[in-house]
Amino acid sequence: MFQDTDLNTLILVIGGVIIAHILLLLFSRYFNPLSVVGAGFLLLAPLSAAGELAGVELLKFGRMYCSVLIIAAGIFLLRGWRWGLAGMTLLAFISYYVFAGAYSETPEAALQFKGLLLLAVLAGVVLVGTFERVDDVRFLLRICTVATSAFVFIIAGTLIANPSKFFLFDRLQVLGLNANRIGLEAAAAFLMSFAVALHDRSFHWRVFAGVSCALSVAVILATGSRGAVGMSLVGFLVIGAPVLRRPVLLAFVLGCTAIILNLVLDAINPDAAKRLGEVNFDTREGVWSQAMAAWQESPIVGIGWIGRYTPGGRMSGVNLHSIFWQTLAEIGILGFFALCICIFIIIVAAARMYRATLWVPAADRAPVYVALAFVLSTLLHGVVESATLQGATANCFVLALGVGLLDRLPRIYEASWAASAEAASSEIGENAADDYAASQSDPAHGL
Repeated sequence: MFQDTDLNTLILVIGGVIIAHILLLLFSRYFNPLSVVGAGFLLLAPLSAAGELAGVELLKFGRMYCSVLIIAAGIFLLRGWRWGLAGMTLLAFISYYVFAGAYSETPEAALQFKGLLLLAVLAGVVLVGTFERVDDVRFLLRICTVATSAFVFIIAGTLIANPSKFFLFDRLQVLGLNANRIGLEAAAAFLMSFAVALHDRSFHWRVFAGVSCALSVAVILATGSRGAVGMSLVGFLVIGAPVLRRPVLLAFVLGCTAIILNLVLDAINPDAAKRLGEVNFDTREGVWSQAMAAWQESPIVGIGWIGRYTPGGRMSGVNLHSIFWQTLAEIGILGFFALCICIFIIIVAAARMYRATLWVPAADRAPVYVALAFVLSTLLHGVVESATLQGATANCFVLALGVGLLDRLPRIYEASWAASAEAASSEIGENAADDYAASQSDPAHGL
């Protein structure tokens, strides 16, 4: 598996991993260690698909190991099995989608490829299930901002070093990653960094996240990926909702931002700017026709999986550029209805979560909007891309985090309120006892 990695590098990596495990155990009393592992997944996910990087097989193993570690430690050590209806529904649908690969023409390859999706989604739901406090969410956003920003910095640095080399058909392509893949990973980075830039209480973290936001937007625009732009825009609107409540102010900010970004992109890559301004699905017609033909082969239960051989001779899934077409082709009408039911339950859970947290002070409600942004942005991105159903991307993990938060946030806020009420009651009781003791020792008492 690691033929492209020399022995010395492998030994150093293993040693580093052991040290990292020890450090996570030592510092687990200060923060949730699984959040760090989740951030590791978000960093390794895009890099493990970069065919021009050395040691890609090692990166793929690391990405998978992050998922397995979160699941094992979360369930057996940190009570990460505390899932709500939305989380269980998502896991049920993903399980159905994954194991349908068993009746495809290449069941072993199908289960191997699609199984990564189940690992990633389960890891995301389990990770959020271990959260006890709102601070756990804040720490997750911070550490994930660092991880996703690292990917954006790598892409931006590579591009700055040789800008003319990395544009293919006038769209950014770096390290063997195509434009759409770079765009969706940069969009995930934007979601994380924008949440921190807007809502974090630390000035230094807001500055760092602001720089990451700017770079993420530049990378997204350079890719010309309209799906990534839409995903980022949805995240911007939802995460920014508490701050940009006034419609006039919101329209002004969006208008100014659009003008500035259009001028910058037009100077960097005019063809990408033109592409982003087009609203059509001409580039999707061919692959959606392929999805329709695959569905017609088995309309009820689908064909299980659509795979292809990569240049390296391995089987990989075919991206049908829509989670709805992907579902229809691979698991048929039954699977399509299952997806619609899953999305409906998630929307209901989102509405209930929002209503259940209305009593929370506005200063503490940022995680509510982050959860909504994670879910809505990844699902809407799924209209034109299938990345949300691919286990080696950030999208499936971000969706799982968002769905997990829909279930978990009301309980976290209720537990925090109960702890605060108990502490206040205890303090009042202690003060009353002190006042009574003082009154008993007062010489004037009883006069």
